[in-house]
Amino acid sequence: MTTGDQTMKILILAMFLLQEPALLPIQQGPNNPPSVNGWKKVTEIHLELKNVIKSGEKTMTATSIVGSFRVLQNPELESEFVFMVSKYPPLTFVPQLLQSAENTRDEMVVAENYFQKVKQEKLKEMIKFSDTILLIKWRESKDLRTGETILLGPIENWLLNQQGKWIFESTNDKTIKRELVSEEDLLLGFKFSLKENYHILRLNMSHLGGEK
Repeated sequence: MTTGDQTMKILILAMFLLQEPALLPIQQGPNNPPSVNGWKKVTEIHLELKNVIKSGEKTMTATSIVGSFRVLQNPELESEFVFMVSKYPPLTFVPQLLQSAENTRDEMVVAENYFQKVKQEKLKEMIKFSDTILLIKWRESKDLRTGETILLGPIENWLLNQQGKWIFESTNDKTIKRELVSEEDLLLGFKFSLKENYHILRLNMSHLGGEK
């Protein structure tokens, strides 16, 4: 199995843990999630929202970034992983005109390359001010008969609710629920829930006209 295949399997398993919650009571556990300093990064994806905005005769797309998720592996116990969601100060980039027949291919490539450069520079700044709002820890093993990856032991979940309190639950089933938050035609953010407790990563509506 290649490194890329193994990474994809780990990512799929991590996303599997973000499904409809099991109907179990919330258990009070440790106040804070464990430290993952020194853990190896398997993958990282930024949580982006893209909204189409019309201004006069122009149609533009606005990209907002509200956070990221990472999958990390324990270097001292390679069967142990965490799925961690971080919250960024909300950032919306200057809206870009949608591609049209008037744009040449070279113009579109130049514009996209410039946007990606600005985006990476801004993300480096945002990461410095990020806060962890969700952490899921699990262990996995390989089924010797089928060769498939399986969960080993309980799944431990920590969610920081809107009041700033860490909620903990340990279960043998998937627990955290993820939803896309929208209003009319606008995508506003992502909601992570643990029963009645939740945390929303939300864009700033006043930023949709450009960076603030």
